[in-house]
Amino acid sequence: MWAENLDATDVWGSAGIIVKDDLTPEAPFYLAFVRTDYNGYLATRSVPDSPWESANLPFDAQYGAIEIVRQANDFSINYIDDATGELMEYDSRSLEFEDPVYVGLQVRSWNPGKYTIGYFVDVDLETTSSVEHWYLY
Repeated sequence: MWAENLDATDVWGSAGIIVKDDLTPEAPFYLAFVRTDYNGYLATRSVPDSPWESANLPFDAQYGAIEIVRQANDFSINYIDDATGELMEYDSRSLEFEDPVYVGLQVRSWNPGKYTIGYFVDVDLETTSSVEHWYLY
């Protein structure tokens, strides 16, 4: 995935993968995103309506793939290097999410009224249980 500014100027324009506990704006979430300058970041909110925290992911996301893995309440962000195929875990934490969780793709501009495009390639959702309903929001 990557992001490109159309008329926005902020390098924080981004594209990302997000897992949310529910669909309210204040819901807990776990997010991996790539800025328009190809820097990778994670952001998370563990308690509803609390401030969220973010951290730089130490790789150039231009040359690989990012995945979020959830096993029960354990979450991790992995980076897969395109050249070597090496999988590197860059974050791991426990979050108290209730099933069902909501998985989505996110694009943001950070400039009101300006546009950023997000590109997503080879998107997969793998699950060990059956998914009863799919919704587009």
